Amino acid sequence: MILLAGGALDPHLTRALRRAEARGIAARGLLVGPETWPTLTLSVPDGALILDGEALAPSALWARHDVFAALADPRPAVAFRALDWYEALLGFAALNPGVNVLNREALGRRV
Repeated sequence: MILLAGGALDPHLTRALRRAEARGIAARGLLVGPETWPTLTLSVPDGALILDGEALAPSALWARHDVFAALADPRPAVAFRALDWYEALLGFAALNPGVNVLNREALGRRV
């Protein structure tokens, strides 16, 4: 399963999710944004990722930092929360070297 993660308002991410579904590719969206902040737990010792109580074991990850929520809601807390999500996904990628990171070169860049 591919984990496609980032902003709920990100048109690139939402299109990627639709294309995966249309092509029959097993994909899971982890969408965050102005109205959606799922609960995420990252276990540092074992690298486990739990999303809203469901353990995920993706074989691949494509993550994008959410800048769209802050455009919709300029409160600093929105941008800080988006960065926290992105950093958690960076941690997941670092703890799980066997997970294929589809945009590895872009993953470590900061906005």
